Amino acid sequence: MGFAYKLFEDREGNIWVGCSKGLVRFRHNQVVPVSLPQRYQKMALFPGEAGEITVGTINSKPLLRIRG
Repeated sequence: MGFAYKLFEDREGNIWVGCSKGLVRFRHNQVVPVSLPQRYQKMALFPGEAGEITVGTINSKPLLRIRG
């Protein structure tokens, strides 16, 4: 996905992300709110094969794996 710059939720519940590689849409049924530690800034999200998401950050914090 690249670096995310802008986030927008439309009236249908879709989440739109403006990023360095274009525009990405996440449909409402695919988005689950997750609380991340405040120290995680400038994050990168990587999709996994089994539906999990790995969250990384440029400030050398441990990778987080989010499932479910």
